[in-house]
Amino acid sequence: MERSAPDASTHVDTNPIRYTELMPYAWSYGMGAESTAAIYRMLTDPAARPDTTARDYSNLVVFVTQTGDEWSTTGKLAERHILPLLRKHNVRLVEVARKGPTKKDSAAILQETRQPYRLHLEGAYKRSHENRAMERVRPLNVRVSYGM
Repeated sequence: MERSAPDASTHVDTNPIRYTELMPYAWSYGMGAESTAAIYRMLTDPAARPDTTARDYSNLVVFVTQTGDEWSTTGKLAERHILPLLRKHNVRLVEVARKGPTKKDSAAILQETRQPYRLHLEGAYKRSHENRAMERVRPLNVRVSYGM
């Protein structure tokens, strides 16, 4: 797909790569405050767009890895504020999750789309099951005393 150069009056391009040769630009979106603010800024402020990202964001790929234990509020906020921006700019979203606790279980692609409307917070395998089995996390109902 041929891309035109940016309008020089709004953006000074210092990128030596021609727009026809851009590599995919991978963005790991963790759905936290920092990554949400960063992707929001990049999609709403042209000056914040990295030079290696096409003006039309056609080479931007946003990855979300679901652990199966994300807060529902986090998902609702991302669906309400970030997914509409991804749709507006036709940004490719790839949502993945582990299928199980071992490497041989591999990963599941939950969705790959340029028009996302929903996130799959449940994932394919809950990481917390593995953590509890390995005693890596403390249940939320246990009170801790630090003996001070």
